[in-house]
Amino acid sequence: MKLSEAKEVARRYMDKLQYQELADSPTVRFYTDWSVFDKCDVGGQAPVAVQDADTYSLVLSNGEPTRFLMPDGATARETDDVFSVFKIEESKIMARHVLSVPKAIHIKVDKLSSPLTILADFVSESVHVAGHIVLEVGEGAEGDIALVVRSRGTACSSLMVETIVGDGARLNVLTGTVVDPPSSAYVHVRTFVRSGAEINYRSFVTGGAMTRVNEDVTVIGREAAVDFMGMELGVGKDRIDHFVSVVNDAEKGIGRVRLVSIALGESQIVQRALGRITERGQWSDNSVEGIAYTATDKAKVISQPILYVETGEVEGARHSAADASIEDEKKYYIRTRGISEEEIPVIVTRSLIEDFLASVPESVRNIAIPLLLRKIET
Repeated sequence: MKLSEAKEVARRYMDKLQYQELADSPTVRFYTDWSVFDKCDVGGQAPVAVQDADTYSLVLSNGEPTRFLMPDGATARETDDVFSVFKIEESKIMARHVLSVPKAIHIKVDKLSSPLTILADFVSESVHVAGHIVLEVGEGAEGDIALVVRSRGTACSSLMVETIVGDGARLNVLTGTVVDPPSSAYVHVRTFVRSGAEINYRSFVTGGAMTRVNEDVTVIGREAAVDFMGMELGVGKDRIDHFVSVVNDAEKGIGRVRLVSIALGESQIVQRALGRITERGQWSDNSVEGIAYTATDKAKVISQPILYVETGEVEGARHSAADASIEDEKKYYIRTRGISEEEIPVIVTRSLIEDFLASVPESVRNIAIPLLLRKIET
């Protein structure tokens, strides 16, 4: 669909769509406060202003490309072809997004000579600002990709990424969403993985008056593998809703999801990990795990690891939830070693963050380190 056509469709549906359908299923429960997006104007103008962008290959400022320094093995250009994996009719947020996007960027990746690093930076005063990326990963492609989404001011921002990963590709992917209150953000990355491809996928989400991040991965080719590990970090009065799904829709696939939440202050975090093996996903292996740590009595984490299996022929199917809080007996032991009660949450938080960072490929780890650590240092 052409972007101009998508905007016409969005105008027709804008007032008819809901943000999401309510139902009894925990996968669609109303955890996101969508009303914050209604407070921002759609189609308004916001100045292009970006900070600290020198370390990135590609920079989008309020959806406008402002920097193209692509590594060998990657190209980027403006495109008018969008919404091959999304449907505007899915949600009102999709319509708002389309009406706010100034242009879309198409990225083609083959064998990368160095990491491809992308910054989508958003800043405005009560205007919905948006960016849109179409990511095409070629057959046999290799390399590391990092995408950072940053939202500031009183912006309502949205970024949508539609990705196709070709046969036999080998990728390390890092996504990071960093939202400074009172800004709110909606990020949706939807990925389809073809035969024999392998993705090592890491993701972190932190900050925001209301931050909703969806990361959907569907394995559509035989013997493909996805290993997803995510972290949510809330401080102050942050509100985060992170939904991750890995669906095995082809034979002999592997899907792994592990989410770790850290809630400090009065923050509220919802982490949802959905694993699914369809009828076409025979002989696949899928597991989902949720881990939650609440550092204060006023902080809150809702953890929902969910698993659907639609065939009797599977290699494995597991789901679990765990509480990372320290029991009183262990707290007592720690205090006898000279560590105060107030220091314990800091130690646990740093330990969980360090475990996550250790799983991030070294080539892009330095992007994640300051973005996560500055939250707990402030």
